[in-house]
Amino acid sequence: MDSKTSSDTTPTKKEVSETIGRGLLANCAKNGDKANAKLAEKTLKQVNTIGFANAMEQMAKDCFKHPETGQPLSYSEMRMFYG
Repeated sequence: MDSKTSSDTTPTKKEVSETIGRGLLANCAKNGDKANAKLAEKTLKQVNTIGFANAMEQMAKDCFKHPETGQPLSYSEMRMFYG
C-alpha cells in the first residue's frame, strides 16, 4: 500500500529528501561563502511560497550556469566546475 495510513508515521522518500535539502540549505545559508549563503537563503524563502521542488528547480536555474557563458550546465558539467 503506497499511501500513508493514520497510524503510519514513517516518512516518505519525498519528505526525507525535503528534510535533508532544507538542512543542507540552512547549513549553507549559515556557513557558506557570501554568494552561496545568499542563494541558500533565497531558496529557503521560496520553499515556503512555491514549494520545495519548485524552489530547487529555480535554484538550479540560478546556480548551474557556465561561469563565462551563462549557459545552463548538465549535472556532470556542474560537478566539473563546482565540485
